[in-house]
Amino acid sequence: WFGTWGLTALGQVGKQFTSSLDLGDESVWSGGMGDEGGMGVVAEVFKDELSDSGGRGSLRQAIVAAMVNIHENTKLACDQNNKEALCKNYLSPRDFLDLISNFVKIVHEKRSGLEEQQLHINIGLDKLKLTQEQVAELKEGLKEKEAELAAKEIEANNKLQQMIADQNIAEQQKKEAEKMNEEVNLQQKEIAKRQMEANEELESAEPALLSAQQSVRGIKKSQLDEIRALARPPDNVRMTLEAVAIMMGERKLEWADVRKMLQKSDFIPGILDFDLDKLGDRQIQIIKQNY
Repeated sequence: WFGTWGLTALGQVGKQFTSSLDLGDESVWSGGMGDEGGMGVVAEVFKDELSDSGGRGSLRQAIVAAMVNIHENTKLACDQNNKEALCKNYLSPRDFLDLISNFVKIVHEKRSGLEEQQLHINIGLDKLKLTQEQVAELKEGLKEKEAELAAKEIEANNKLQQMIADQNIAEQQKKEAEKMNEEVNLQQKEIAKRQMEANEELESAEPALLSAQQSVRGIKKSQLDEIRALARPPDNVRMTLEAVAIMMGERKLEWADVRKMLQKSDFIPGILDFDLDKLGDRQIQIIKQNY
């Protein structure tokens, strides 16, 4: 281990021990990690990769070349120091292996830390995505609830308006009923008043009616024959007998027809037994207008 390895051997060892490193897409590296001579120290080891990439060095070649250059520069520094210092330091291939091992270890630790961070980030992103989806679902549910609430509010307003309209109608009907009740009461009072007046008139007319009935009973057949014999009776007699004919239901009012009515045997009994309730409205109206 205290011997020396050539640059090619160092490059081969570096390439072998870094082969387990996942460097991603190595072809994306485009230089910038040292001079061309530094890359050239391991060109022989990476000649196959150089031919495949058109002469461009890969990221792995740059890393191996950097570690070889570090090892060689450190060895030169130690050799220079050993010429002057009493305490001498030596750099062996074992130190190069330790450099590679430490580098690989650090890369694995850093990658593990990055992967853990990436895992946390992915979990956080998944949670954010899930939360976003849940919020979207809640928003959709809220829209449906808002639409349902708006429909319920419209329905409630319509029912309220209907209730108000029904109440107004009920109040109007109540007022009309009260007004009608007042009118009915007034009519009942008027009817009672007229009935009282009619009863009073009937009571006052009853003696005259009885007297008239008595007078009718006293009419003799010879008196009716005397009236019937008149060719042109007086107007008062004619009008009175025409009114009697109308009430008795006679249709013809010519004097010849009236004379035939007087000739009937039931004329006087018909007058005495006459029922006033049988008088029609038309008969009453004719008598009031003409007699």
